[in-house]
Amino acid sequence: MKLASIYEKIKQYNIADLNKVGLPFHNSYNFFDLKIKFKSNSPHLLQVLEQLFSYFSKKDTINTIEINFFENGQLNSHLILQSPFCTHFIYKTDNGIISIYKDSQQKEANLAYLGVSPKTKPPLTEINILDNQDDNEQLYSIAEFLITILIASMSKECFFFHAASLSYNGQGIILAGETMSGKSTLSLGLANKGFDFLSDEVVCFELDTHKLRPFPKSICLRENSIDFFKPILSEKQQIYQGSDGKQRWLINPRDLNMGANNQHCRAAHFFILKGFKEEPQVKNAKARDALQYTMSSSYVRIDEPAKTLFSLTPIFNDLKCYFLLPGSLEKTLDLIKEVIEQ
Repeated sequence: MKLASIYEKIKQYNIADLNKVGLPFHNSYNFFDLKIKFKSNSPHLLQVLEQLFSYFSKKDTINTIEINFFENGQLNSHLILQSPFCTHFIYKTDNGIISIYKDSQQKEANLAYLGVSPKTKPPLTEINILDNQDDNEQLYSIAEFLITILIASMSKECFFFHAASLSYNGQGIILAGETMSGKSTLSLGLANKGFDFLSDEVVCFELDTHKLRPFPKSICLRENSIDFFKPILSEKQQIYQGSDGKQRWLINPRDLNMGANNQHCRAAHFFILKGFKEEPQVKNAKARDALQYTMSSSYVRIDEPAKTLFSLTPIFNDLKCYFLLPGSLEKTLDLIKEVIEQ
């Protein structure tokens, strides 16, 4: 099927028609200054979101933003995410998962690649939409990712970017790196050594106080990481399928033999993960290296770079920044702790 024809159908589709579909299942959560209610025609999707976000307090309020999910939705889509700001039509294709979306102000449709191999990125003019087999597990991680983007774009209190964070003796620690660089494994390992877990992939900076806030979404561990942590985990772990189709172990902070620290703390150390070495190494980095990573890994598009840079620069003035080349897990954890305690 040609993408242009899907664009045209979505462009002309009346989004108001989605509201005619019954959404009997719902859960509400408080994400900082945002109160969000998820509604869906799929109880299983909401169960997965509950596993991911159960640590956040839940309370129904009048001022609630609704995000609706329509599984096996209109226009042959496998999942539709509708918010007051945009609507995503998500498709499983033989090229991976894609989303065709438009925001409330646009008449044109746009394409987002979600889990598409770099080799199949533009120019992609035709897609083969896969038959629905009632197996939408892989889409739920896409829903989680889009929810994070919506939270980041709607929050007026915080700046969100992709990294892990912990606290230790009142000091905030950030572990930054690309996907598969080991942030989740290192953050859980440090938590096992007495650090307070804040988040394994979403760092929240309070723009007014310059402090870190916890974002204790459940941790997704790869199969080769789970064996190391089995002694400290409960038996309540869930299997979760990532956007790449591979299984993960879903670890809820409530199920760990440790508690997430709900206190805000000032960031003190910023580690940028760079590759792997047989023996772990730490090298000094400059504040601009950390700031550059933070800007490039924002969960939302930065339309005013100068304004964002101005608001973030004070946070990095007192940060100690490092390049970290991880080695074996135990040695890397000990090295991080040694650097912080010096």
